[in-house]
Amino acid sequence: AMVLLLAIPIRAVYKLEETDPELKPWDERLAELNDGLDDIDELLMELEPARGALQKGDDPEIARSQLELFGSLLNNLVERKEDESHHIVASDGMAYRGSWDEIVTGMRDADAEVMGHTVEEYMQRTARRVLTATGIQLPNHDAESFIRASARAGLLRIVR
Repeated sequence: AMVLLLAIPIRAVYKLEETDPELKPWDERLAELNDGLDDIDELLMELEPARGALQKGDDPEIARSQLELFGSLLNNLVERKEDESHHIVASDGMAYRGSWDEIVTGMRDADAEVMGHTVEEYMQRTARRVLTATGIQLPNHDAESFIRASARAGLLRIVR
């Protein structure tokens, strides 16, 4: 029953249709898992209705809509977490605020050598420069990893 509860929010989070061919193996596995309810599973379902398990006579459409709502709430929480604002101070004293991507964009814009280059190019060039100067390798595949590694290397300070 718990496996079924997780499948519907995942569909909602990734905005997949119920007939999506990528879900077919998962739907088959869910059906297989839900077919073999033993006496203990049935007893638990009767004793713990608050956990979201469907009871005999419950409307599956109402349960489905509640689970989709839960999935969309989870999606909103993930988006809100990504929108968090951060604050860093570079070794030259410059302060940057915003999302990780906005901070790296600001750092790129403040660096005359890479002005006009993409953020990815900026991270790659900076990582090569730091590796040559200090022997420390910075990841350059995403802004958060780049900034956190730069902080561990002592190149900047994460205030928040």
